[in-house]
Amino acid sequence: MDIPRLETKLYLDWVQPIEYLKPTIPEELVEKYKVQIRDLLDNQRIGPELRVQDFDMYLSLMNGTDETFIQNFLVETHSFEEYTVQIEKYKYLMDTIPLATQYIIRMDMYDMDRTELIRALELAR
Repeated sequence: MDIPRLETKLYLDWVQPIEYLKPTIPEELVEKYKVQIRDLLDNQRIGPELRVQDFDMYLSLMNGTDETFIQNFLVETHSFEEYTVQIEKYKYLMDTIPLATQYIIRMDMYDMDRTELIRALELAR
């Protein structure tokens, strides 16, 4: 866009305004690269989407289902063994949150930073 056309330099008596080179890009070429980029992005998104499954066992903590369950559980009358089962279940989840997951995962063209999600899960415990 800032390279003058050749004739403006060749002819010393050029009086018209300086014209600059304008690239000509065929529309077919643009469409071809759009398709290639779209395919690349579609292929590259699969890895991060699969890594979200690392948090499936914590889904009930994230969506509030466990909070509702615990509130209802505490209102009801239960045996000591039932309390023990629930405590062990949540203790296991609490212990595995930071260990089972990596905070930052590099996958091809993406860096998946899960630090805030993991910290939120740790605080929920």
